Amino acid sequence: MIHLQALWDFAQLGSAHFWGMMTLGSLFGFAISYVTALQIKFTSSQTHNMLGTAKACTQMLLAVLYYEETKSFLWWRSNMIVLGGSSAYAWVQGWEMKKPQEEPSPKDSEKSTLAMDGWPGAGRHAQVGPEQQ
Repeated sequence: MIHLQALWDFAQLGSAHFWGMMTLGSLFGFAISYVTALQIKFTSSQTHNMLGTAKACTQMLLAVLYYEETKSFLWWRSNMIVLGGSSAYAWVQGWEMKKPQEEPSPKDSEKSTLAMDGWPGAGRHAQVGPEQQ
């Protein structure tokens, strides 16, 4: 009940500016969720996780630089390792995507079992009737 009282006592509850900002924040939240789902759909959850980690690390570094905070050498080194690893992952993924996509060819053991219609293994289970003997 204390939370409802705090909400009721909030002076800006009826403000158009307050509700405009709340609506804008909700729209941005929805857009971020939508883009996240698309990112996972077209890449992978691992890529999404790596990008999220790199983004958070970069934001933290920018905040430290902006507020002119002093951090230890190990703090800077650990953040550079995270960003270096994320960059290496992105480079490898880009390299993998540039490689030509090859169709997997059937193994020698599968070639002998291909039926006329091209279904692997279909020739193994074909039964021969008395009229075909």
